[in-house]
Amino acid sequence: MKTSVYHIQINVSNPEVSLPFYKKLFQYFNYKIIDESSEHIGASNGTTDFWIIATEKPYIDKKFHRKATGLNHISFKVQSKEEVDNFTKEFLIKNKITYLYGGAKEFSEYREGYYAIYFEDSDKIKFEVAYIPNKEYRGTIVEESLIDNRILNRLEIIGFRISNEENIEDRWHLYTVKISKEDIKKISKNLKSTKWYAHFWRGNEVIAIFRDKIFTFKQDDKKTWNEAIDYGLSNGIPKEQLDFIIDD
Repeated sequence: MKTSVYHIQINVSNPEVSLPFYKKLFQYFNYKIIDESSEHIGASNGTTDFWIIATEKPYIDKKFHRKATGLNHISFKVQSKEEVDNFTKEFLIKNKITYLYGGAKEFSEYREGYYAIYFEDSDKIKFEVAYIPNKEYRGTIVEESLIDNRILNRLEIIGFRISNEENIEDRWHLYTVKISKEDIKKISKNLKSTKWYAHFWRGNEVIAIFRDKIFTFKQDDKKTWNEAIDYGLSNGIPKEQLDFIIDD
């Protein structure tokens, strides 16, 4: 049985403080305020609803602690590190909300590339805004093109071959990888020179990278290739090598 989260209710001890905080938070995340009063607000993004409700008086003296049994924190997933940084500047810093753990940064102990910011409401309920890179692109990296080949250790390698040149010194070691967009940017900075390039794809989208230069285009529309081809030719790469083949 497949399910999704329908709604989450959070009880707050001081609605005069908490309701304005949550209203601003949900509006920043493009949730629609669907109901509100002096004692509650309801917000929805069309998939999950949040209900922020004043704690009933018989329970007002029972304080929340995330280290106790029960809810620890709620995480909102975004699409890029830039969105985490923008949220930090545009919401937390702008509204003078204290963030935890020194600010937005990578938490590699959770997962490679995991980038997040943590903060609390006035009842110490913890929230997170996180970017988790997906290895949604495929492509091939030539080991000899890299300044530091140790970067291969952090990638998901799904294939390997050695080119067929007769002279051993001329042979290339080619790694087929699954890779995130963030790692594609790091590979671009790690290429030895603009005479080397690599390309990666996701469906019809192609990303071609040179040393500190990145082009994105559609594989089935060769008119969109021109800028990348012209740049490669200007750096001495033969045109026949700029074919951007996709091998699914």
